[in-house]
Order: sequence, then C-alpha cells, then structure tokens
Amino acid sequence: MIKRKDSKDGAGSTRSQILDAAEAILSADGYAAVTSRAIAEKANLKSRLVHYYFGTMDDLFLAVIRRIEDRYFAATLQKMTSGFAAQDLLEGIMSNVDTRVMQELSALALRRDDVRDEVARVLDRARQMDIAMMEKMSKDLRLEKSGLSPTVLALLMAGAIRVLTEETAIGVTRGHDELLAYFQTLAQRAPRS
Repeated sequence: MIKRKDSKDGAGSTRSQILDAAEAILSADGYAAVTSRAIAEKANLKSRLVHYYFGTMDDLFLAVIRRIEDRYFAATLQKMTSGFAAQDLLEGIMSNVDTRVMQELSALALRRDDVRDEVARVLDRARQMDIAMMEKMSKDLRLEKSGLSPTVLALLMAGAIRVLTEETAIGVTRGHDELLAYFQTLAQRAPRS
C-alpha cells in the first residue's frame, strides 16, 4: 500500500477525521451506509480525500479494524500491567464502545475476504488476550469453584457482550439486566487491589 501524506492517526489529522467519520457511520447506520460521499459529508471534507488517504473502501475498513485493535490492546495492556482489579477489568470489558462497530465489520467480513481475514486475526488476538486476563484473574474470581475455565468465561463474556449490543440496537432488552447483574456480582466477588 502506498504511504499517504498525513499518515499519522493523530487527533485532528485528515486521516483521523475520515476514520472517525467511518466509525460513526458504521455504529449508527451499518457498513452498507459507509461510502466515500457519506464519510466526506460527516467529516466535512471532499470525497476524493477518502480515496486519497485510503485508496479503496476495503483499505479504509482495514484501517478502522486496526485502529480499534490498537485501542483495545493499549487499554487492555495498560490494565493488565497496572495492578488492575478484576472488577474494573470486567466492567471495562462490558462497556466496550467498539463492539457495535466490530459487529458491523464482522458482517462485512462475510462478504469481503480481506476484511474477513483481518477481522479473524484481530478477534483471535483479542480472544488470546481475554483468556490471559481471565487466567490472571481466575483466583480473584474464584473460577475453580464455579467450574468455569478462564477460556470458557472469556467466550461467555464475549458472546454475551455481542448479544447485548445487537439486541439493544434492535430494541430487545429482555433478560439483559439479569445478565449484567450476574457479571456485576462476579466482578464484585473479586477483591479490589
């Protein structure tokens, strides 16, 4: 891929404005609404700039995926290396604002091979990180008594978060409070550091 001017993703850069607009559209309207014209309108730019910075729409989607990946891993590594409390970490996982955008990118991944490969890579890497976090917290969460392995808990939480996000977006919330209360109870069982 050709290096573009202003390739740093710093706040206020044209590239950052384009990515912000793409994420906002993905979250609000879904992947089908992400066009160079819609992005340009949202970012108050000329539509040709979208292709100048990203070449193709797939290049743009890949950049969004990598940007979300960078945010997730930076936040997770910071929590894991700063003496995090299990409660703080579980609450952070449950309130991940990038879940809706990743759901849209996962839907797009069913139709575009390059996007599929990147989403699969990022989700697998995130799963490894989630399992590592659960392993680190397993004693605090008393997982050995629950019969849940760190891997099973990581998968259950990831699935629950996706379901909550998807269902909330379409207006279904039955059972959500009970599930969130369960995760809150689980988090509260762990001592604060």
